[in-house]
Amino acid sequence: HLSVATVSISLCGYYCDAGDLHAAVRVAEAGLRAVTDQRLIGTDEHLRLAATLMSAYYELGDLLHCAAWAEQLMSIAQDNDSRAGQAAVYWNAAYVAEAQGQAIQAVRLCDRALALMTEQGTVRDLPRLRMNAAWFMLRADPGRAQEAANILDQSLSDLQDLGSPVDLAIWESTRSLADLLLNRP
Repeated sequence: HLSVATVSISLCGYYCDAGDLHAAVRVAEAGLRAVTDQRLIGTDEHLRLAATLMSAYYELGDLLHCAAWAEQLMSIAQDNDSRAGQAAVYWNAAYVAEAQGQAIQAVRLCDRALALMTEQGTVRDLPRLRMNAAWFMLRADPGRAQEAANILDQSLSDLQDLGSPVDLAIWESTRSLADLLLNRP
């Protein structure tokens, strides 16, 4: 048995990966309506699905909608004790903040997501989130390149075990940026 939220999150991700962003939004919105009808607002399932929908809107370039959605979801997340849901919301809100030129806020949001996700142990998302945290850090404050490199190095073995080839390529690119900023081309 799979929950509506789990299926919707997966389908939304597959549609995003395939480039059909409008289908991704439709699937996530339908799933969100079903989760709402089931009175699951504020649960991990609800917040993870809502964060996935935010990500699809982000990919569509609808940053205004994303920013408003992020504020609403962060408020719901803070009112509920759902660590995975909160982490997903903060993680995706970090992308929105960075896209709006708020690099410092993106780092803060990513740090909050990382703290929440670290409590849950190693899962595929944890090394990916560490990689994103390092990237946001490099964008916000290039002077923290060594710290970002350390975070990246910490995530590599888990990414090799749990990540995809795309994850590893992004890691290589981000690590290369850190090395360039550290004058180690």
